[in-house]
Amino acid sequence: MDATTKLYDAALKGDEPSLLNLLEEDPHILDRCIIENSGRYMQSPLHVAANFGHVNFTKKIIEKKPKLVEVVDQIKRSSPLHIACAEGHLQIVETLLDVNSSICYTHDQEGKTPVHVAAINGQIAVLKALLKVEPQAARERTMGGESVLHLCVKHKQPEALRFLVKTMDDGELFNFDDALGNTVLHLAVAAKQPEMVEILIVHPKIKQNAINKNGLTVVDTHKKSRRDSIQDTKIWKLLDRANVLPAKEALKTTKERAWLEDHRTSLMVVASLIATMAFQVGINPPGGVWQDSKTYTSQQDIKNLGLHKDHTAYAGTSVWSYGRHFDYNNDNPMDFCHGNNIDIQVLGIQSNLWRWRNLDCIRVFSRSLARVNGNYTRGTFFAIHMEAYWLAKEEINNDVLSGKVKKHYK
Repeated sequence: MDATTKLYDAALKGDEPSLLNLLEEDPHILDRCIIENSGRYMQSPLHVAANFGHVNFTKKIIEKKPKLVEVVDQIKRSSPLHIACAEGHLQIVETLLDVNSSICYTHDQEGKTPVHVAAINGQIAVLKALLKVEPQAARERTMGGESVLHLCVKHKQPEALRFLVKTMDDGELFNFDDALGNTVLHLAVAAKQPEMVEILIVHPKIKQNAINKNGLTVVDTHKKSRRDSIQDTKIWKLLDRANVLPAKEALKTTKERAWLEDHRTSLMVVASLIATMAFQVGINPPGGVWQDSKTYTSQQDIKNLGLHKDHTAYAGTSVWSYGRHFDYNNDNPMDFCHGNNIDIQVLGIQSNLWRWRNLDCIRVFSRSLARVNGNYTRGTFFAIHMEAYWLAKEEINNDVLSGKVKKHYK
């Protein structure tokens, strides 16, 4: 048996004394075991020791040749860290990370990193150790575009998924899609894994209505793969409770939300202008206020002031609230709004939802909100549309453009 073979036998057994003896006889024996310098061996002695969990042997060999932690084998291009993660040897994982934490980002021939391997094998303690040192390693993807969360679902590791969702709190990671455009939620629904669906769907950063490359949301995916099993029933209840939409409705909602986001600044500017005008009208009515209380009887006064016959004007009330300057009861409110270019549609909001909102404002607030000194004036309509603005602002800030609102306003 030659010296190199004896070294591999020592690694297999975790025999430290044999390792030290061999190094005394040949100080360069470890150099000859580095894969890139020799095609004779498929793995390094460090791979072997990591696989069998020989902690002290691993520490000793790293002490003599730290570069071995970076060497990948000729089987799957796995590093010693890949091997240790798969087997769940936590102490060896921590030892390897102490030498070089960047090996967390090493990809094997399938594009898997040590984080992926740990998740696939359900090694929660190992995952915790890896992400403590290199949290960004969780964002690495396989050659198929799969994230560590996809792999948890694919290999049925709910506890690993639960740990990652709780630990990472990374919205972008949660919504990564694979080569087919499927998010981890798509995958969990398709795989009939209600426990994983529940873990994911309740998280606020999960995009429940994401659409894959086939144009399907998770609801559509569920309908296409449904088999009326117990798992299907549980999943449907979870999706229904979360108000997840099919692709057709989700696309419409997305377009409306995108429009609002694109025009947020313009809406705020216009609304601020309307607010200022409404405030001015409220404290300083058009035409001013009567200075004295008086009953007007002469034809000349009635003609000049536009009053009704024998009408009494009271001090402090709006001049325009009397007579024929503006008759709320005889004029059509919608005509007034359109004629003065203040209607909510001037802001570009054309959907049925916003038209309903506009009509609500006209109906409700024209009756109660905007009276000036007890009488309707033009200020009424500024206030009406100011309220429409606050409703729009509420939609933007609270992200209420969802299925519930749309159902209510169909």
